[in-house]
This record gives sequence, C-alpha cells and structure tokens, in this order.
Amino acid sequence: MAMMLRLDNDIIPEADEIRLFAKVRNEANRLPFWTSYYRKLGVDRFFMIDNDSTDHTVELLSRDKDVHIFSTSEKMSMARAGMDWIEPLLHQYGQNRWCLIVDADELLVYPDSESVPLREFCQMLGQINADAFGCLLIDMYPAGNIHDVTYVPGQSFVDVCPFFDSSGYKCLWADRKGPSIVGGPRLRVFFPEHQDGIHWRILRQIRAYSGLPISIPPLLNKVPLVRWNKQMSFGPAAHYLWYSHPAKGGGALLHFKFLGDFVHRVEEELIRKAYSREGVHYKRYFRRLRARRNRFRDIDFMCKMSVPFDSSRQLVDLELIASPTI
Repeated sequence: MAMMLRLDNDIIPEADEIRLFAKVRNEANRLPFWTSYYRKLGVDRFFMIDNDSTDHTVELLSRDKDVHIFSTSEKMSMARAGMDWIEPLLHQYGQNRWCLIVDADELLVYPDSESVPLREFCQMLGQINADAFGCLLIDMYPAGNIHDVTYVPGQSFVDVCPFFDSSGYKCLWADRKGPSIVGGPRLRVFFPEHQDGIHWRILRQIRAYSGLPISIPPLLNKVPLVRWNKQMSFGPAAHYLWYSHPAKGGGALLHFKFLGDFVHRVEEELIRKAYSREGVHYKRYFRRLRARRNRFRDIDFMCKMSVPFDSSRQLVDLELIASPTI
C-alpha cells in the first residue's frame, strides 16, 4: 500500500459485495464495455490500480461512484506482475468476500454464466466449501490479419475478435503450485517449439546445450475468482493461488489481446521494460511481427481448430470448462 496513492474520496461501504480488483494502464478504449460486462455479470464494486496511464483511463474511471482508483508508478517487474499492489487491497477491502482478479482484456465465463448471476454462482461454490475457482485463459482473435482490426470503445469484444482455438491445450508441467497450461494461437505462432509435446524442462536442457534461446510460453491457467482470506497469496499474475480450497472443474477467461492495439503495446513495452517474464514474451512477439524496417508481418491466427465463440454451453461441450465440484 505504501507504493500506492488513492485518487478518489468516495465511501467504501462495509457490505457483502462482490468486488473486482484490477491493474490497468492505458485501457480507456476497453473500459466502457469491460465495466458494463462485469456490472451485468454481478460485480458490485471495482478497485482499480492505475499504472501511469497516459490516456483517459483515470478520467473515465473517475466518473463512476462504484469505482475506487489507486495509482502507482512502480514497475510490474518489481511488484510480482502487480500482485504486490492487488494483495494489500484484497486484504483491506476483500476480506471474507468473493473477489474477482482480472485484467481489462479478460471476460469471465462459467457454465451458464449467461443466465446464472455471479452471486448465485459464488453461493454454489460456497455450498461445496470451495473458496476459489480456476479458469483457462482463452486467447480470442479476429478472422484475418490482426493489423486490420478496428475497435470502437463500447463495442463488444467478441464482435471484433470472435474466434478461439477449440482444442490444443495441454499441461506443460505440474507441481505443488498446480498445473501450468499452454496452448492457443500465441503458442502456435510465437512459441512453436513447445507444440511438439516435449516437457519444458527437457526442452530447456536441449536448447541450452544447442545455444538456442530458452523460452517459457504464456501460461493460460489463472485463479480469478476467490473468497479472500488473509492466509491466501497469489503467484505472479494470478496464475497460482496458495492456501485455498479450489473447486474442481473450471471456467474461462476470454482474453482479448488483439483488439487493434497489439503492435503498439508490443513496441511500447519493449521501451518501458516494465515486465520481467512477460518482457521476454514481448521480445518474442516483436521478432515474429517484424518483417523489415518500418514494416510488420501479417499475422493470421486462423487454423483448423478455429471456431467462433457462441456461449458457455459451447465451452462445456468442448470440455474447456466444467461446473464446479469438490
């Protein structure tokens, strides 16, 4: 908390609310649809941490009384990918409440989320004595070149990037922290060396011996929904959660990284160097995107596994999500 400044003066009630916690930077375009989506889902209050935005993010967030804004200039690489900012807020404002921890390009989907409000879903988790619900991060993408995408603030993310990989997800490794899942279009296009099924630790040894660069692909396992208590602690970027009783089964976080600003964000993050592991990802993205000076390669993620998103029932049928059990 010492590294953060609160920007609003609105009263935060002592109420049994579902609260959302997120770190943001230059998300003014995404926020109108994103906040609307989560309000309709059942979120009562937002706790937003702005990390040196240079657009209208803070101004936009300041308009709503159910949004509380905090600010920090600390680099993500010095804050466990932002968890050092979010956890103190969870301790202070999320204790013994159901909380969502998501990014501004992520939409939570769980079985029957179109008709079952989030509060009712959380009650179902409580009835089976679960205090956490994990999700598969599903990268969404457009039909055709990602450089041709135009997104208008307020527009549904799914309308712009409706496609996802219906299969091809796998556990790269598993340990006491839990499974580490990879797959999707970023693995196919930017990290193809991990598609051959070789265990990551073996691949690391092979590539180190050959002198080739060693890479860890983007992890797709996250724990975004928790009934927070003071014993809990997150791993980087909410990929893992310690001291919890997670439900079996899981939901999805539809991930909209390709809404037209992907190249700009890659170039910006290479200059800012605000990330540690994700900084390596951005370097990989840039090398794959770059064709020649001042030009970028076309990137088309479409393949035989590509299908348009329809509903939570579709994800259940594909066995990508499942109802919670204990």
